[in-house]
Amino acid sequence: MNEEPVLMLNDKKYIISEMSDVQKMLVSELNLLEQDLTITRRQMDRLTLAKEGYVSRLQTDLEAPPEPSDDTNEKPAT
Repeated sequence: MNEEPVLMLNDKKYIISEMSDVQKMLVSELNLLEQDLTITRRQMDRLTLAKEGYVSRLQTDLEAPPEPSDDTNEKPAT
């Protein structure tokens, strides 16, 4: 049995095929916006994790003992 696509809005069902063209366009835009929101949430999650990684790396580097440097301003003994 094939059911027609239905929109649930405020606990009420609307059969999409019975909507006007403008209403169908609005439903389509809402669907696209929902997809955009999902993508944006994923991007935010990725960016948040990346930031946490950079903060962790910086904290580790700041707390590590300094490495000896080959560049010293000391003059060789004569």
